[in-house]
Amino acid sequence: MGINELEIEEYLRQINIMPQKNASVWGFVMPSVVNMALFGPMSNLFDMKYHILHFTNQEIVVIGVDSITGKMRPEHTIIARNQINKIQFKKGLIAFNLIIESAAGIMKYRINKTMVGAKWQKENLQNILSLNPSYL
Repeated sequence: MGINELEIEEYLRQINIMPQKNASVWGFVMPSVVNMALFGPMSNLFDMKYHILHFTNQEIVVIGVDSITGKMRPEHTIIARNQINKIQFKKGLIAFNLIIESAAGIMKYRINKTMVGAKWQKENLQNILSLNPSYL
């Protein structure tokens, strides 16, 4: 998974979003409990989804990442701050669980404290958390 911050910034500019410094993190959606029970370890192949989440003052941009190539896909979702009811990071041993409640529903992510191939993950996560302590 080798996406660098310059690639993320370029993608954001292409969709008319002004990138913030140290504001992107890798996140992933874990397989559902039902799929884990049915397919066991193989459920990751079908159900795990990777995203880059970029936090700005106006929105959170969720960028799709191909689970095979590790490259950004040309698909994204923008969640405007005025549509977000709650953002919560729950600290775990090796990762945070991120819950975003918005008008569109609830999104749950696992945000690792570090990521292979993304040296910026740890610093950016700390930056995002320090900007808004109410996330914790």
